[in-house]
Parts: sequence; C-alpha cells; structure tokens
Amino acid sequence: MLSPTSLLHLEWIKKHPLFVPYGSVHEKTYFEDMMVVYKSLALFQPNSVEFLADDFFKVDLKQFESYEERLATKKIQYDIAVKHIDYFCTIGFNHQTWSVDKCVTVINTILSFPWVEKCRAVFEYHRENGEHPHCHLLITCQIQKSKVVEKLWATKGIKKVCLKKTFIDVKPAIPAHYKYILLDKQESKLNYVKLDRSWRLFNQIPEYFEK
Repeated sequence: MLSPTSLLHLEWIKKHPLFVPYGSVHEKTYFEDMMVVYKSLALFQPNSVEFLADDFFKVDLKQFESYEERLATKKIQYDIAVKHIDYFCTIGFNHQTWSVDKCVTVINTILSFPWVEKCRAVFEYHRENGEHPHCHLLITCQIQKSKVVEKLWATKGIKKVCLKKTFIDVKPAIPAHYKYILLDKQESKLNYVKLDRSWRLFNQIPEYFEK
C-alpha cells in the first residue's frame, strides 16, 4: 500500500505532466516510473517509503519552482525583445549612383513595410564636411536591431543607391535622436538645416516622410 506522501506526490506529478526532474531519463513517463518506485519501496522498504516520498516530493517542488522562475524570466526577456522599439537609422547613399527619384522610392518603400509600425524620415544632402546624400529614419517596430539592418538592406532598389550594408547605421533611439529627426539640431548645424530645406524644395522632396 502506498504511503500518504507518495500518493500526494504521484497526484502532483499527474497534474504537471510536462515536469521532469533535471537530468533524469525515463523509459515511460515520469509518473509511471515513480509509481514503480513507490510500489517497490512499499514492498521492500515499507518503513522508509514515507521519508523517501517526502524527500522526493520536496526536491521536485524545489526544481519546479526554479523552472517557473526561469520560465517567468524568459517571458520577461521575450516581452522585452518584442516590445515596440524606436531605432534611429541612417542610410548613406552612393555618390556615384544615387538620384533623387531612386532614393525617394527607396524611402517610400521602407515606409510601406508591414514591420515598420511608425516612421519619420528626412532626406538630407548638406553636412559639415561637404555634400553627402543620406537619409535619417526614426523607425518604430518590434524586431531586433540586427534584423532591422537586414530588412533595410533587403529593400527593393537600395543596392542601386547604397554601396554596402555597412552604410546602413541602426541605433536604439535616444532623446537626442527625437530632436534630430525634427531638425532640432545644435546651432553649428543650423546652416545645413537651412540649405537642406532649400535643396528639398528645389528638388520637390517632402520636408519629411511619415507613416
């Protein structure tokens, strides 16, 4: 006859069919194997079965508690991984192959992607060390940084206007980036902001692209 604690333990195992102690291997199910163990103990060590059952049960409960904690931690990590994240992206266009139309098409294609939940993009040309066509994008999505780079590099037409994948820079957005995408830049760059506004107007480029 099985002891009270062994019966409780077996009932608990039955209610947690996915639980298996760390490192254990079972020919059948854990429940079936423990049933054999407890029947053998009841037959050959009846005076020890209650003590051993109590010990087995405590070990399983402790391991299960640890498993639940690790599961909760993984869920938190997963939630963090898939939460809405803002990335500040910069695409440097190739001086030899770019054109306004081709770059604008690429920017609009990026905004059309389902994975891009929100985006504000600014096409710029002037900078401190000369002229350089490039685009800044503040993208909200639920994917990791490395995948953002890959997806941007896979944009139709981007390889015609961007020489290498390394010319795509993606960073998690910080407060300064939110100001930057609104063209709220430091005083030393304000002249380039004005030049870019005139350049966009002349080339019929929107002041900013938005989704």
